[in-house]
Parts: sequence; C-alpha cells; structure tokens
Amino acid sequence: MSFGFKSDSTKEKPEYIPKKTFIECTECEQVFISREYNKSNAEAFCKCENLHLGIRIIQNSRFENFVTVRWNISPPKIYEEK
Repeated sequence: MSFGFKSDSTKEKPEYIPKKTFIECTECEQVFISREYNKSNAEAFCKCENLHLGIRIIQNSRFENFVTVRWNISPPKIYEEK
C-alpha cells in the first residue's frame, strides 16, 4: 500500500483577463476602454480634444504596454468595471 499526493500540474490555469478600465473625459463625456489600446491602436483623442490617450511599450513583463493619459483642460474620471 502506498500513500501520496496527486499532482494538479496537468490542469491548465485560467487565462488572466483584467477588469475593464474606463477613462471618461469630464468635458465631453466620451468614454474609452483602456484594454482596447495596443501597438496597432496606439493613440486616441476625445471629441473635444481634452484627452490624449497613448501607449508606452513595456519590456520584460507579462503586459505588452500600458495606457498613458494626458489632458489639456481637466483630468479624466478613471474607474474599473464592477
């Protein structure tokens, strides 16, 4: 008779999907979703041109890039989905 532990290493880990982060212009109320921006979609402006979204490429990370936000008149509202 032998005793032991079963290895769960054969099970695949679920893919990490981050919550949506919303970036809303406080001037024109246009809303952007941060995960929609990457190398192929790297820049956006809101309708009133208060917000300028871009990306910064990251090296040696599980993420390819992060989103940068600049504003002219007023800062945006930034919040995550619930």
